[in-house]
Amino acid sequence: MSLWGSWAGPEGEKFSAQKYQGGTGCWQGPNRATTVRLRCGPSTALLAALEPSRCEYLLELETPAACGEPPAPHEEHDEL
Repeated sequence: MSLWGSWAGPEGEKFSAQKYQGGTGCWQGPNRATTVRLRCGPSTALLAALEPSRCEYLLELETPAACGEPPAPHEEHDEL
């Protein structure tokens, strides 16, 4: 398993991805590293697990924790 590295999302969406580094070494390769991309969704679910390059993993995760703050409820008033 890799260790927490940093938030790794693009400019303006820094908290949309996490980077984990310094994992166990691959046989004749680099130490494992993982990027977790977070997407807003109604429940927490792993959408994809990929290995785009040797010992580099990419996880696509859907979770309510990635959703923005809900808008404040609009209160209607009858009086002026």
